[in-house]
Amino acid sequence: MSEAIVRLTRISAPVRDRLRSYRVELDGEVIGKIRSGDRTDFDVEPGHHRLRIRASWTGSQALSFEIKKGAVAHFECQPNGHSLTALIDTFKSLGKHGDPWVDLREVTGEDIEGT
Repeated sequence: MSEAIVRLTRISAPVRDRLRSYRVELDGEVIGKIRSGDRTDFDVEPGHHRLRIRASWTGSQALSFEIKKGAVAHFECQPNGHSLTALIDTFKSLGKHGDPWVDLREVTGEDIEGT
C-alpha cells in the first residue's frame, strides 16, 4: 500500500480531445497518462505537490496541494470548452489572459482505506 494517492478522473467530452491522452505532471515530472473517461490512481509521497495536465503544447493551470500519509487527493479534469470553438480557444490559450485548454479541479479528500 502506498503512503498517499492522487486520484485523477478525466470526464469524457462528446468530441473535443476524446481520442487524445493527457499527460499527468506532478512537481514538473510526467507520472503517467489519462484517456477520456478514465480514472487513475498515482502513488505519491506525503507532502506538498503541484499537479498539472498537459495536452500537446498546452494544458491546465497548475494546482498546489498538500497531502498527508494515508490520504487520497482526488482531482477531475476535462477539456475546457466546446469542439466548435476549438480553433478560437487555441489562439486564446496562446495569450496571457486566455483560459487553460484543460480544466483541472480538486474534488474531495478521502482516506485510502475508504477507496
